Amino acid sequence: MFTKDMKNIGTGVFKIENDKYNVVQGNVIEIPPNTEFVFVGKMKLILIMNPAFNKDNEVDGAYNDLYMD
Repeated sequence: MFTKDMKNIGTGVFKIENDKYNVVQGNVIEIPPNTEFVFVGKMKLILIMNPAFNKDNEVDGAYNDLYMD
């Protein structure tokens, strides 16, 4: 069993299709295939992909303007 103190996992901001979401511990973010997104912050992420990763479904965030906020 893996256990770890998760009291301070950080905060951040996700921008998904031009909508911004502040994220904190316990939040779940779902990003559908073929959706542009970027994020910024100091946080630990758990990434779960279902279905499995497919490069044809990837959309690169052309520019992460969240670093400018």
